[in-house]
Amino acid sequence: ILSPKRLNRVMKNIYHSGDKHTNRSLLKQFSLPDDKQISQFSKGMKMKLAITVALSHNSKLLILDEATSGLDPVIRDDILDMCVL
Repeated sequence: ILSPKRLNRVMKNIYHSGDKHTNRSLLKQFSLPDDKQISQFSKGMKMKLAITVALSHNSKLLILDEATSGLDPVIRDDILDMCVL
């Protein structure tokens, strides 16, 4: 059963720059449950989770393809504001 909490543990082993606090903060900001199966997430929830994972690793550069596809306008604007430096 893959949940956001388990996914964060997996990603932490892959990307050593992962930030647990940023991940939890983004999950909370996007109202994503950390213990629910990802397979039960809606398309929008999966997109928010993908953005959370991408932003949790302190990357210097992110290349996103249709990063806001499937999101409601309010969340879309929030994500775009977070991505623009």
